[in-house]
Amino acid sequence: MKIKPFILTILITLLIFSLSFAKDPIAVIVKTRGDVTIQYEKDGKREKIKRGTKLYSGAIIISREKSFAAMLFVDDRSMVRVRPNSILTVNGKREKATIAKNISLEVGTIFAQITKQKSGFQVTTPTSVASVKGTSFWTKQILKAGTYYYGIEGGPTEVSNDEGSALFKEGETCFVESKDHKPIVKKTKPGETPGFEDDSIDEFKIDFENEQGDIKTLKFKTRVKTNE
Repeated sequence: MKIKPFILTILITLLIFSLSFAKDPIAVIVKTRGDVTIQYEKDGKREKIKRGTKLYSGAIIISREKSFAAMLFVDDRSMVRVRPNSILTVNGKREKATIAKNISLEVGTIFAQITKQKSGFQVTTPTSVASVKGTSFWTKQILKAGTYYYGIEGGPTEVSNDEGSALFKEGETCFVESKDHKPIVKKTKPGETPGFEDDSIDEFKIDFENEQGDIKTLKFKTRVKTNE
């Protein structure tokens, strides 16, 4: 089948636009320890991440035993921390000056410290979707089992699937047994939430280069408080 010249021109233009757009990172790694890798396809090449690694939409993060990582989104400095033995995919769609974010957690545990959102932030698991406006909470996905959401600060956060929806806030736990069960909210028991030993201040800077070759330096100084 032959492609007409003007159609071919459009296809090439769209391809160039997509490639240039893909150069823009959506997040950056601000801390890592142990064996944490990144890849962009299920069967793609894996590379060990380090502080300053830029993340693009579609990044698959895998953390091994006794390993963790923390990423900071470049538009609003929302932060996600990844606990050991976790697999997740980081997706982002740029909407003007903001990024619509989605963390797809296959298994493991993450802590999300989310600033007030203009484009939306979601955590997707095999059982449900948490839609976030601005809060701090844990998500724990058990392998081939249920999902736990623990509210730490702020809220409320909505959790939903085809069976229903529920709101949880600070001091509450939302449990979803499977995609065939509606979310259930209860008060969080003492010592029930996950935690990190590390609770330090990160301060560093990283350079971003645009298509014109201009360098923009972003400075980050964040304190990550994750325990009750």
